[in-house]
Amino acid sequence: VMLSLLRTHEDWSGLAVGLLWAMALGTCLATVTYLYADVRRLSDWILFGVLPSLVPAAVLLLARLGPLKGVLVTLAFALPTLGGSLDEILRSWGFGSSEDTAEYVPPDTEMIYALQRDLLDGQANLRPGDPDRIEMFAVLGAGDPYQSVFSREVRAVGAFLEREMDGAGRVLRLINDDGAPTAYPLMNRVNLRRALADVRGAMDDDDLLFLFLTSHGGPGLLSARFDPVITRDIRPEDIADALEEADIGNAIIVISACYSGSFTDALAAPDRLILTAASADRTSFGCSDTAVWTEWGRAFFVESWPQNRDPRVAAVRAQEIVAKRETQRGLETSSPLIVEGDEIGAVIDKWLEALD
Repeated sequence: VMLSLLRTHEDWSGLAVGLLWAMALGTCLATVTYLYADVRRLSDWILFGVLPSLVPAAVLLLARLGPLKGVLVTLAFALPTLGGSLDEILRSWGFGSSEDTAEYVPPDTEMIYALQRDLLDGQANLRPGDPDRIEMFAVLGAGDPYQSVFSREVRAVGAFLEREMDGAGRVLRLINDDGAPTAYPLMNRVNLRRALADVRGAMDDDDLLFLFLTSHGGPGLLSARFDPVITRDIRPEDIADALEEADIGNAIIVISACYSGSFTDALAAPDRLILTAASADRTSFGCSDTAVWTEWGRAFFVESWPQNRDPRVAAVRAQEIVAKRETQRGLETSSPLIVEGDEIGAVIDKWLEALD
């Protein structure tokens, strides 16, 4: 229908201009409405982005092609989009068959929170430290519940620590997972405090904490929102306060997220080594539903730390690997950071001696 209507150069010119305007306005609308609406679902992107973007295309086509041609051509573009997503839109508004609407069930907030203490206690039977040697205890957290790479990464890091770093019985995992919301304790501020307190109860004063948090991120925040269960993200001061409340000293803190360098000022201390996947003003890469690791996570935990048990050396090697790959792909380098306090080096050296 569309091709039969577009016979002249002017028709095609009008169509091209209309589509350019449609894409431009659609992009703006999608960006702006993201601030006000949950657009994780396909229906919301259509309602707030795609459908409004058809308006300028329709107006320009009507003006250039005349009322009849303009309407028909606009419908030729709109109908495939509407036809493929009408059911999704109706279900998002609460219509449709009971079988369709049953496909997505929002998390049961009351049940999930009622289980949190038991889920934490199920992991908190930690192997106590040996007072004659420095040992590592770990708290691992996956923030974003909608992209599975983060939960996979936490599970993989936990397995690595247990296998290679004498971490068996000394690892707590906090995971937000939309597909399995009660498999692990939630990664939120309260559980982070509880997990650190549980770990501190098993640690000796000279033991070492390994805190690893992975998620999407922005300047000064780590994504942890899990509607309607968790309503706010994790901020640097949340982590700093939790560490202080637990009275944990020696620590290796790893933040794997975009803009994770923005966490270093709040967390830096003489007895801490801080590693981030990006600087304060750069994004990191590798957030894919099909991946086990983010780009920095793979470079550090797979290609660097197993080859050299010193995390400081491994972090430098991971920086080099990430920079090389990003340069080869023409990406702006994420510039991972290493911030080492004056006192933590001696602790890590003693831990490595005990590990060997």
